[in-house]
Amino acid sequence: MKRSVNKGTKSSLIPGVLLLAALLFGGCGTDFELGLWTAEEQDGATGSATSFGRDTLDAVNGVAVSGDFLYVTDPFNDLVIKLDMTRSSPDDMVWEAGGTGSGVTELDDPAGIAIDEEDNLWVADSRNGRIQKLSSGGAFLASIGEGELDTPVGVAVKQGFVYVTDEVLHKVFKYSAIGVKVDEFGTGPGSAQGQLNSPAGVAVDIDGDVFVVNRGNFRVEVFSDSGGFLRSFGGNGTAAGMFRNPYGIAADAFRRVLVGDRNLNKIQRFEQNGTFVNALSTANPDGAILDPMGLATAGTFVYIAESGAHRIRKVPFSLFSK
Repeated sequence: MKRSVNKGTKSSLIPGVLLLAALLFGGCGTDFELGLWTAEEQDGATGSATSFGRDTLDAVNGVAVSGDFLYVTDPFNDLVIKLDMTRSSPDDMVWEAGGTGSGVTELDDPAGIAIDEEDNLWVADSRNGRIQKLSSGGAFLASIGEGELDTPVGVAVKQGFVYVTDEVLHKVFKYSAIGVKVDEFGTGPGSAQGQLNSPAGVAVDIDGDVFVVNRGNFRVEVFSDSGGFLRSFGGNGTAAGMFRNPYGIAADAFRRVLVGDRNLNKIQRFEQNGTFVNALSTANPDGAILDPMGLATAGTFVYIAESGAHRIRKVPFSLFSK
């Protein structure tokens, strides 16, 4: 169901954001080789995957979750959309906010989204070069980063700080909750350790380490909370633990790190130190994962923003071992 907003043939700043599923997966239904988890790690999550927003969303990029609600960025219509997971599609939309433009209540190519401890939303307003703060009710509260950011893509919030990746400036910016820049790190563009090349998703784990998808270098870069380089993992390839087009990332309270790959159409799970554990490329009843972008975790579930299928997929962690 298309929105009334008509944006013609808009293409995202992020290459390939609206690539068709056929180009990305080619109709192949073959699963990747999966590792096994211990019973403790599976946390009792069983069953099939569930999809949301298929009749509501025209495009998806970022996803955040709080309770029964999903918050999704739609870069085609320049919207933030709130979905209620207790409702059936197409009646799962609670509200939408934004619309094309550069005004205080408008967005242009929204990308990553994160939710803070007070249920406020932080949205990477990419083409407007800023981060927009919204309430859980969809009211625009503030914007940060104007005049400093060029093309923000990823956003994460942890303990009152907002972390932003900029794909043009090749940096991570750290802001206070009131928008004061505290730090910036990850010089680039470059390929040396600690240097970034078109960074995408960002996540902060329970220990405060900052995980950055270093997309142009086909790896994940890990920094300390103060910006010191700690380690990296990945590389260019199709083998387990390697990437071809990494984009979204999530890190949870159990020190699980998940990275989505848009070209390989799979989600890979790593230990905190970067050791590959297992991967997921299909989840019934909806089958193959198509162009995964934003990732979020809550409890025993992973939430995948599938650009190629215009939906959010809710997947129990236990499916990673099947």
